[in-house]
Amino acid sequence: MRAGDPRRLAAMCLLITQSTIQSAQIVAPILDDDALAAELRYALNGYLS
Repeated sequence: MRAGDPRRLAAMCLLITQSTIQSAQIVAPILDDDALAAELRYALNGYLS
């Protein structure tokens, strides 16, 4: 996990996750639930690395 202010990191993780969940129906033709969850994992892991 990268160094940084834990509150800032948590806030960004929250925003990334909320955006993903709120946009799930829009991207459903491209990403099913499993694919969306996988992409969210990649995004969060990349952000926190």
